[in-house]
Amino acid sequence: MEEDTYKLAAENGDQRRYTSTFGPAIVVSGSGSERIITLDGKIQVKIVDSPEGIRKPPKMLDRLFLIDYPGDIRFRVELTNDQTLIYDSNGKLYFVFVTAYTNGQPDPSLPVWNRFPPYALIKAAYPELHERRGQPLHFILGLLVLVFGWCEFRYERFQHLSYWLSLRWVGTDNPEPNDTHFFLCKIGGIFMMLFSVYLFFKSFGLSPV
Repeated sequence: MEEDTYKLAAENGDQRRYTSTFGPAIVVSGSGSERIITLDGKIQVKIVDSPEGIRKPPKMLDRLFLIDYPGDIRFRVELTNDQTLIYDSNGKLYFVFVTAYTNGQPDPSLPVWNRFPPYALIKAAYPELHERRGQPLHFILGLLVLVFGWCEFRYERFQHLSYWLSLRWVGTDNPEPNDTHFFLCKIGGIFMMLFSVYLFFKSFGLSPV
């Protein structure tokens, strides 16, 4: 949501409040098919899950939502086969493009449906659609890259091994690594360790910047 990660801050009955580091607070009310989302304490958006009387297309849908923004702006969101299709009130396919930013956040002058896209609000309103944070694969990969980078930076035996594996010695009269090779190994090791930090951030669903 607005390039921010939100977490549950408070829960009271069927009302849940989500906060983030930089974005405005989001309050979700309701536990049935209809939810009301309050953005920044003043903007209200209504979401209806599988509304009655709405004609569905002939294709199979996993889920269908109607989302009403202030000013009688309505969007239709279809979920099918892990794909999300969003249509405006005219039935045209809608794509979210945010091109103006202020202090790293979408410009407040943008329409509310651009700052808070339909599907992002739907995910906020229905806990079963929340994205799970954390990627074990990124964590394991980050650990491997960290170990490899440290060995490349610290251990001369490892630097010798990388020299032989690189096949740079092929065709040389005296196949031994020189000072330039050892220097490049240390630089490469530093970059690999920095990249491992990025992978660790990704593994916990955080942004390194």
